Amino acid sequence: MKIDEVGNIDDLKKIKNVDEIELTVEQKKEFTKLAKEAEKFFGKDESEMMNELKLIAHHQKNTSKISDEKLDKFTELLTPLLDKTQKNRLNQIINTMKEK
Repeated sequence: MKIDEVGNIDDLKKIKNVDEIELTVEQKKEFTKLAKEAEKFFGKDESEMMNELKLIAHHQKNTSKISDEKLDKFTELLTPLLDKTQKNRLNQIINTMKEK
């Protein structure tokens, strides 16, 4: 499956292994890392997720492990999988994460 064929979160859930997606080696590494991070949020409500995201973002920013550019790339990868409401929420989250 090509990454641009993933149209929504249900398509993404069907992927059992990152090797099922046609990605570059670097994209596969990043995808795998993001998937592991996403597992932390399963079963949490929105306020718990937001608090966790803020903590992660502030830590990553303070240790220079994340940049606005990386957040933009993450948003670019995730946006095609989301509906309008989810896209708006993601943008709010990313903007919060970009705040110093």
